[in-house]
Formats: sequence, structure tokens, C-alpha cells
Amino acid sequence: MSGDAGTVADALVGRLVDWGVDRVFGYAGDGIDPLLGALRRRRADVELVTARHEEMAAFMASAQAKYGGGVGVCLATQGPGAVHLLNGLYDAKLDRRPVVAIVGQVVTTALGAGYQQEVDLHTLFKDVCAPYLQTAATADQIPHVLDDAFRTALATSSPVGVIVPHDVQKAEAPEPDPHAHGLLTTSTAFATPRAVPREEDLRAAADLLAAGERVAVLVGQGAAGAEEEVRQVVERLGAGLTTSLLGKPVVDESLPSHCGVMGHLGTTASSDLMAGCDTLLIVGSNDPWTEYYPAPGQARAVQIDLTARNIGTKHPVDVALVGDARHTLDALLPLLPAREGWRAEVETFVAGWREVARDRVTQETPGSTRSTSSTSCQGSCPPTRRWRSTSAR
Repeated sequence: MSGDAGTVADALVGRLVDWGVDRVFGYAGDGIDPLLGALRRRRADVELVTARHEEMAAFMASAQAKYGGGVGVCLATQGPGAVHLLNGLYDAKLDRRPVVAIVGQVVTTALGAGYQQEVDLHTLFKDVCAPYLQTAATADQIPHVLDDAFRTALATSSPVGVIVPHDVQKAEAPEPDPHAHGLLTTSTAFATPRAVPREEDLRAAADLLAAGERVAVLVGQGAAGAEEEVRQVVERLGAGLTTSLLGKPVVDESLPSHCGVMGHLGTTASSDLMAGCDTLLIVGSNDPWTEYYPAPGQARAVQIDLTARNIGTKHPVDVALVGDARHTLDALLPLLPAREGWRAEVETFVAGWREVARDRVTQETPGSTRSTSSTSCQGSCPPTRRWRSTSAR
């Protein structure tokens, strides 16, 4: 582990540095005083961002994982501090983002005695941190418990929990003995596979997409890192593009064929796109708002997802491509025809939405002396296109 060993708390913070963590979100409490001291000693390497409340610390860690990449890390004391983490951890669980929650606990000699602020943390976190939840009962456990937590969070895209009793945090960090019986040798090694669908599935997907005249591409957070490939597919097919809410950061919204976010928080352009398409390509999205997808029987669909169980769960799919978005799209591109598609029509959807957005931004508040017909709908404007539309919120 990097840095001087010192206490177990120092060793734990050193392991965070080894994992590339440069920011921890937390709120102070006496059950994590040793960890707070260790973070202060390593403040040149790891920034402690102090939230106003543990719940916000967990939401910050979830947001870090969503928009900053890597694993978000949050820190809280035992008892009420641990309870307060739940909302933010459920946000990470439901949005499938990797977060490691590090939580203090009463001293091990008092466990089970109803000690002050003692909460059964395994029962508390057993659902939200189901893939991995472990208490480090001895100093020797810290490296492998923390390594297992990070690997599990990354491999399952979910929150996990590491519980460290106060006396363990204060203990002297032991010298590693990799050959001792019952002690596990571990490391921070982690990698992801290059997953590409079978050739026959790629050709079937290409044939379906080539047969469509009005292709829509729905992009979710699973397409992160594949922006260029997404843009090339949209350009090649003369398609329109929309994203799930979690997919919003993936592709530049200034593109002329980008219709914005789909769903309850979406745009009129995305609604027009989905209502008018005859073919749908879903890339790394499992968006739950099924009423905004094409109507039943309207469009044939291809779905790309690294997680096979996500295929076809929100919309009927004709061709499934199980693989990571970037490499799958890269393999699919040479098989697709170059054409104009319905590019011009999609761009009218986008222009119409941007006009609606500009009008709503310039709306006057009630009682204002300035009023125009274009700004009088007060959030309930009628559809701007011949297909169904949704108000933007």
C-alpha cells in the first residue's frame, strides 16, 4: 500500500490512493475520527469534500461515478450517519453506478451490546449494498476487503459497503505477511473485457438497420466512451438521435440531428423522433419510460448492451447485440450503408424544439406587462408536430 503504514486508518486511505481515488465525500462523526485524521495526513493526495449531511455525501459520490467516471467514495460514522447514506446509495443502485461506502462502527468489544449509536449495519445495508458488504474485524482484513469492494463495485456497477469499527481504525497497521495461513494476498488489479457480438448477429443487425427508412438511435449511459462511434452511425444512416436522462452527457447536444432527452423530462423533438421512426437502435440504454418508445408494432429494433439481461426488457427487440458499445458499433459501422435517411425531417424536429425552448426561457412571469402568443401556454403548449409530443420539464 502506498505511503507509510501508521494506523489501519492510514493504510485504508493509502489503499484508496492505490485505487486512484482523489476525492472522498463525507461528514464528520466521532466513529470515523481516525479515518478523518488519516485523510488529513494524505490531503495532498485525497481531497475530503465535507457535505452538509451524510445523505448529500452519498449523492455526491453517486454523481462522481455518473459524471466523473470511476468509483465514487462516501464516508460516514455509525448509527445515524450510516442511516443517512441510504438515499444516495439507492440512487447509485437504481442508476447502476459504482460507489464504495466506508462506514464507521462502534468498537468490536461492544458489538451486540446495544452500545451508543450501535446499528446492525449489515441488516441496514443488505439490500442497497447487496453485491458486497463486509466488516473489517481485524487490521489484516483491510487490504483485501477494500480491494474486493472496489472490484465488485466496478464489475457490477453498484454500491458496496465497507464497515470499519473504531478500534480497528485506530490499531497499528500490521506488516504484511503474504505467506501466513488464513491471510489473503490481494492487489488493485482490475480490467474489463473487449466484448463484441458474433459476426452473424452483426450482419443481421446491419440488414435490419439498412432496411429502415426512418432510423432513431436511443443512447444511454452504457454508451459512455463511444461518442464518436455513435455520431458516425447516426451520420451514416441519416438517423435521428435521442438519449435517456442518464445518457445525456454521452453525446454533444449541439449536433443538428440530436433531439435531446427522451421521456418525462424530455423534449418535443425526441417525442417526434420516436413517434415517427420505423427502426430503432438502442445503445446502452434501459430507460424505463416505455410510453415514450415507439408504439407497439411501429418499429423494428436492434439493441446493444454489455449486460445480456437488459436486452428486450423495455421494448421488443428483433436483433440483440451483446457487447460493449464502442467496439460493437465499430464492428457494425462497415456493414451499414451510407444514405440521407430522414435527416432533413429530424432537423426540423430539432429546430422546432429549440424554438419552443427559447420561447419558454423568455416567458414573462404572471402580471408582466409583456405577453406574446408564443409564450402564453405556461408549460402546457400543444404538440408542435403531427406526432405526439411531450412538454419539456
